[in-house]
Amino acid sequence: MELIKNQHINYFFEPAKSENKKGNIIFIHGFNALPSYFYLVSDYFIEYDCYFICLPGHGYTKVVNEKDLNPISFADAIINLIHELDLKKFYLLGHSLGGAIACMLAEALITRVEKLIVVCPFFYGFNKKILGAYALLPWFARKHPDKALKKIYFDYRNNFITHPKTRPEITPSSQNKEKYLWKLLLNMGFSSETHKRLKYAQSNLIVPTLLINSKNDQLIDYKTAAKKLAKTKDLQIYTFYKSGHIPFVEEPDLFAKVVLDYLNDRLVEQTQNEEVEESEGDFIEQEANE
Repeated sequence: MELIKNQHINYFFEPAKSENKKGNIIFIHGFNALPSYFYLVSDYFIEYDCYFICLPGHGYTKVVNEKDLNPISFADAIINLIHELDLKKFYLLGHSLGGAIACMLAEALITRVEKLIVVCPFFYGFNKKILGAYALLPWFARKHPDKALKKIYFDYRNNFITHPKTRPEITPSSQNKEKYLWKLLLNMGFSSETHKRLKYAQSNLIVPTLLINSKNDQLIDYKTAAKKLAKTKDLQIYTFYKSGHIPFVEEPDLFAKVVLDYLNDRLVEQTQNEEVEESEGDFIEQEANE
């Protein structure tokens, strides 16, 4: 997969491998992650041109000005890239921090975004679990790898750092710089400007939206995430029960099925395995659509 360098933001590009191309998908990764963790499901999307955004401060896009280490600047850079690529229509899929950025893009580019998919998204306001994000900072993860992985995964042994398909991407040349991550984390947690912009975006979503969350997420409170997106006009919710913060790593087959069903206008239903929590899941979906 080719890394394409751009004046606004760098990205990896994987062209569709099907004669019947169905569109474009822009993937946006989360905090202290690399776009490579999406590769675990990329083979399912061969009918789409796939753009994997490389957020500044995470190894592949150079930080020009540290003042731009914030979700708003990231969103603005991606908007400039979209205009430069002249993408008239596309789907957005964002995870965690990338989910928050995707919400900003969907609000700003209403006529271009066909559907929005947010996975365990960072949201505006107070998140009682977000303090656990300190475990993702490199200095902590190096000293306490098990504690860091347990914050991210339901089964912490199954993760993108040890997975054969993504392990080669975790190299010294692509490692995150700690001071950049720290500045970004502080902005996410305490910037009133960031939360104001994100609140406006997540409270005014018009494009069809699929919220994918995880009951066992240790970083994003899944019930609160549903409440924050409750005003979305066309909202569907799917909850994972055997994954942590990154369901497409722990349950890639199921994740891909849910996303493809949504993209192809098929009914997105909870699978039989999750029906043990049916009453709680139904409550969340009802609450989010009130």
